[in-house]
Amino acid sequence: MNKKNSNKGFSLVELIIVIAIMAILAVAIGLTIIRYINKARKADDITTAESIGVSVSAAMASDEDMRDFLQWNLQQLGNSNDYRVLGYSSVATGSTGTKYNTLFTSNNIGSSHATAAQQGQVFAQFMNDEMGGKLAAMKFTAFSKIDQWILCVDKNGNLSVWVGASMNGNQWSINYSTHKTSNGKHYYMLWPEVDKAYERLARPGDAN
Repeated sequence: MNKKNSNKGFSLVELIIVIAIMAILAVAIGLTIIRYINKARKADDITTAESIGVSVSAAMASDEDMRDFLQWNLQQLGNSNDYRVLGYSSVATGSTGTKYNTLFTSNNIGSSHATAAQQGQVFAQFMNDEMGGKLAAMKFTAFSKIDQWILCVDKNGNLSVWVGASMNGNQWSINYSTHKTSNGKHYYMLWPEVDKAYERLARPGDAN
């Protein structure tokens, strides 16, 4: 007598469980890949920040107008522990695909300090010539969150490169303790040291 085939396929419940497990694994793998991608993007931006900082440091040491511009800003800073903003540039973002104000600009010094304003133009011109009229595309970026390079100096004359958003030429300093300006935005130092808060960002949209 032929034996009946006793093999059974997956039951509906078992199939649902398998599909659920596969979905969970897919999400976990996807999140891991995203973390690695964002980590690589941040590493690229840190390298770009270093390039900006080294270039400006060399120019400050060799160009008289650049040195004078730096000294004027140091005088305005006085003994404050804050970081004095020298200039900034906005870059393209993935959300808009556009660029505005990509040229590096110095802060709005005004006609009451004509010499400093002129030196600020020299500074901005150097930055634009050095970067070919544009900065390297920021990789770890989100519109209105992280979409600007910012160059600062502290009271000891040490330059630093930051990233952030909403810098408009009237934000004169980044607070030493909070890393915020008068517009309430948080900024992140990338050079010469990397802000721990920046390292903790999982996504650029998490910036505040």
